[in-house]
Amino acid sequence: MKIMKNRHINTSRIIGMLLFLLYAMSCSNDKPQANENEKISASDSTEIKFQTMKEKYSQLVKEKIIEADKKIEDLNEQLDREKGKLKNKLKEEIAEWQAKRKILKETWDKIEKITKDNWESFEKEMKDALGMEQDSVKAKQTNNK
Repeated sequence: MKIMKNRHINTSRIIGMLLFLLYAMSCSNDKPQANENEKISASDSTEIKFQTMKEKYSQLVKEKIIEADKKIEDLNEQLDREKGKLKNKLKEEIAEWQAKRKILKETWDKIEKITKDNWESFEKEMKDALGMEQDSVKAKQTNNK
């Protein structure tokens, strides 16, 4: 019974210390408080989030385009070295990567034209174009095996 009381007391002390530290940290902020005119409105906050997400997806697509270009270049170099049956297979793979790159380029163009009004439907398109859903399906299939 005494052990239970000690645990409760120790837990209470720890919680009290954490609350005191939180209070001390909040009081130590020497930043002047913003007046009403300086506060960010909800619409500005939404705009900032929108721009951040737009930049994030734009960067992801740019990286994917660079990756596709590099893969196409590597496959073309390999194609130059190989002959016969493998050559046809590599041509098919190059065509596949070129198609992926074309889709990514179109997606990137869409990002540049996106507005807040059609953002939600666009976000699903982005996940499809970047293969995010396919990656999660592959991961699930791998985990199931």
